[in-house]
Amino acid sequence: MMSLVKGLEDYGIKPFEYAFLTEATSKDAETFRLYLPKLMPMFPCDTPVFNNWLFNNNVFLNDDVCKPRSISTIKTQNFITVPRHLSRDFSPRADGSGNLPKDSKFIVQVMDENIRDIRVSDIV
Repeated sequence: MMSLVKGLEDYGIKPFEYAFLTEATSKDAETFRLYLPKLMPMFPCDTPVFNNWLFNNNVFLNDDVCKPRSISTIKTQNFITVPRHLSRDFSPRADGSGNLPKDSKFIVQVMDENIRDIRVSDIV
């Protein structure tokens, strides 16, 4: 099947991939902030971070009258937000306060090579 995201095959994303929790999260959370090393090799797996990068329109040499319009900021983050797969129970992995520790290792399921359709599973 053809990849829905151009260049995805370059990363070698498989139907099941490892991911790491970027912050302590409730065992009952509906979504998890995860770092996927194969998908984000350039981003450090630290705490979840949102960045707004300013984009200077001066890279275009056109006269102001015909200069292309572009966005002024580019938003990036070092994690993806992934929903829980079905009704997985992560209780056995939780600490005494009901949280899953930062850096907990999970397996995520990638459906049809589409990185927009990922679910948190567990270690198989």
